Amino acid sequence: MPTALHQAEFFPHQEAVIVEHRDVHFAARAPPLAARNVAFTGAAVAEHGNGIIMYGHETHVASLGFGVGFDAPNNGVPSSWTQLNPAGAQINRPTGFTTYRTPDGDMVHVSPSGLQYGADPKFGNRVDHVLDHTAPNPSKPVHSVFNAQGDDALRIVDDAWVNRTGPGTLQSNGNRTWTVDLGRPIGTNGQTSIQIVVRDGTNEIITAFPK
Repeated sequence: MPTALHQAEFFPHQEAVIVEHRDVHFAARAPPLAARNVAFTGAAVAEHGNGIIMYGHETHVASLGFGVGFDAPNNGVPSSWTQLNPAGAQINRPTGFTTYRTPDGDMVHVSPSGLQYGADPKFGNRVDHVLDHTAPNPSKPVHSVFNAQGDDALRIVDDAWVNRTGPGTLQSNGNRTWTVDLGRPIGTNGQTSIQIVVRDGTNEIITAFPK
């Protein structure tokens, strides 16, 4: 089921049909004359008139007069994942995250904003991939460094994910990137922006670093 902080509200006299969809988590159909500022939670597909697509948490419908806002991130995970209790177990779970085990045996840490930190071929987990950018690495010709450590660095990433805008940029390798200016220094060289890389069409983070 979709999760939300606030119930979706549709304006009076507008018939609406809400449909739960496994792939998009939430779908809504509204008539062509629906008023502005219908609010949805999480990832959604909205049909307005002849049809409008909302990609992930972003909306591309403003030009057609269909205002949309989001009250909460989409934190849904597959029902086949098992939530792990860190008590008495060797789980290095970041503060505020929820940890799951996939059917393949991989451990996935899900951040408060819904970013999924899964297995990483080099670092073991994407958490450690991101945290590699909390210390200098002389072996890399280009390696930016956060001005925060551990959980504080991960909170910066979450902040950027929540505040990203637009569709991002699709890379040739199938990943999608956003560069988000947080308006405050988050890197050791005074950078105020962070680049986030995720697998296209998902919340599965690949890496994030000051830009």
